[in-house]
Amino acid sequence: MKKYYGWDSLSTFLAICSLPFMLSKYTIVLSLIIWLIILYRTFSTGTARRAYEKQTFLAKLTQLASLLIIKRPPSAEKNYRYFTCPSCKANLRVPRGKGKIMLTCSVCGHKFQKKT
Repeated sequence: MKKYYGWDSLSTFLAICSLPFMLSKYTIVLSLIIWLIILYRTFSTGTARRAYEKQTFLAKLTQLASLLIIKRPPSAEKNYRYFTCPSCKANLRVPRGKGKIMLTCSVCGHKFQKKT
């Protein structure tokens, strides 16, 4: 078994994703295809390729998590207001209680007006 790649986090993710497809008789074929991919990856001898697939998966998962979770310190919630640039979607922090102000995005230079 040392020459085979084995089970990894991508295989676990695929297994969890295949579970809802097992509930219907129309989508069980899709679930079986996913399980065949898992078995192929587990018993593959191309360990370098499987490791590259896993690293790519983890990079995309980290990127998705950073988009979904905005890390802000708890004290910043009451002292600052956060806006998203309509042009480049960057997060901008502005002090609260300044009224209507013109914001300039530090990333792309787009100017827009908001009320703090």
